[in-house]
Amino acid sequence: MRLTISTKELLKAINLVSRSISSTIPLPSLTGIYLSAKENELTLIASDANISIKTSLSSDDDKNQLVIYEIGDIVISAKYLHDIIQRFSDPITSLEIIDGTLIELKSGNALFKINGMSPKDYPAIDFENSGSEFKLKTSVLKEIVYDISFACSQDETRPALTGVSLTANGKELLCAATDSFRLAMKKIPLEEEAHFNIVLPSKYLDKIYASVEDEKEITIKIDSSRMCVYVGKTIISARLIDDKYPNITTLLPNSFTQILTVKCRDLASAIERCSILKSEGNKNIIKMSISNGKVDLRSVSQEIGSSFDSIPTISYEGEDLIISCSGKYLLDTIKVIHSDTMTLCFNGELRPIIIKDPNDENMIQFVSPVRSYD
Repeated sequence: MRLTISTKELLKAINLVSRSISSTIPLPSLTGIYLSAKENELTLIASDANISIKTSLSSDDDKNQLVIYEIGDIVISAKYLHDIIQRFSDPITSLEIIDGTLIELKSGNALFKINGMSPKDYPAIDFENSGSEFKLKTSVLKEIVYDISFACSQDETRPALTGVSLTANGKELLCAATDSFRLAMKKIPLEEEAHFNIVLPSKYLDKIYASVEDEKEITIKIDSSRMCVYVGKTIISARLIDDKYPNITTLLPNSFTQILTVKCRDLASAIERCSILKSEGNKNIIKMSISNGKVDLRSVSQEIGSSFDSIPTISYEGEDLIISCSGKYLLDTIKVIHSDTMTLCFNGELRPIIIKDPNDENMIQFVSPVRSYD
């Protein structure tokens, strides 16, 4: 391998594929980036065996300033390759395999010789996918990442709950995440028909969005085990979770005995103030006393003390209610509501609190209550 390339474009490609590398990979070769120079194109691949990213830089694109003098393949430590290229100040970088797996990196007066790894030791990664195909706006992917995935579980004992459930039925995509104590769910219209039911790890969803956020639209293909995302000369392949997702539709009631509407800012500020006295290990339980005209909030820490706050209601229907829940979970729901107000729906003190965005009927969340003790 011998080539010259734009330092800036090479660094962008390294940053892109490096998102798939994990610090806990047991296979040494997967700590590196696979570089393959073929004819008029340089391809970079990185993977942690569960999520893989491949991108190519073409000599036909003038901004790459790519000239390949000799074809070849090499695997280079992702950390050292990134740190070296990031610190090059000259606009052009040259890469050359000079002896076996010894590669020379040069830019301006800076010169590095580092030991690479044999491409034969790098596992074969399949980026082909013949499954269901559809297009998705990147803005929709952003909604899934920021409005839904926060509710995923961090506990690996129930694998399905660590992912986002994506169910397409015709021209509607139902996205849901739950850790069994809270739920975030959103219906998103699709421009073309698609049919699938998958669970994608939330950590991979974040990496996918970070890799394509500058694009307007992506192409997705889904088969029984993987989701592949295509944009330009980049392919991202992510392994799906092979675990049954719970039936969340049974968790949402059709009617309510109490309905509260408040300003998001008022409720968020009151919860934050009541959470100041939270001690280490404290679950940050907020007790709300709701009546027509106001919501009183209380928090108690046996080690530190107690707090009280009160906010006005915009409207309230139903009998007075006392209900307790996690202040953190309630704050998390407020953060993804895009309106100035929010509606909280109740069916007594021990049934889930259903939270709605008045300006987005497709978005529904719930938070499980806890028993109130005086």
